[in-house]
Amino acid sequence: MKIASRYKNAFEDARQSHEYWAESAKLELCRQLVGAMRALGLSQEDLALRLGRETSFVKQVFDADYSATVPILSEIAHGLGMHLDIRLVPNAEATS
Repeated sequence: MKIASRYKNAFEDARQSHEYWAESAKLELCRQLVGAMRALGLSQEDLALRLGRETSFVKQVFDADYSATVPILSEIAHGLGMHLDIRLVPNAEATS
């Protein structure tokens, strides 16, 4: 088996786990938060000021090991002038 095939198979196996999708969702949300902050010209410090929080709080949210709650994510979204919208996607759509 070629190395490329092994990686492809490992990737496909990973896509069957809920952990994969949890990490994927976290990364996508982080990408969107950073994009919104850039569009508004905000640093993490600026966002913390908008939220009335310490900068360390905002930095913690962007930490790879942090599991933010829906209320915290909603608070951050509101600080960016947005709202949080969580959706379910059928597996067939997510894997295609």
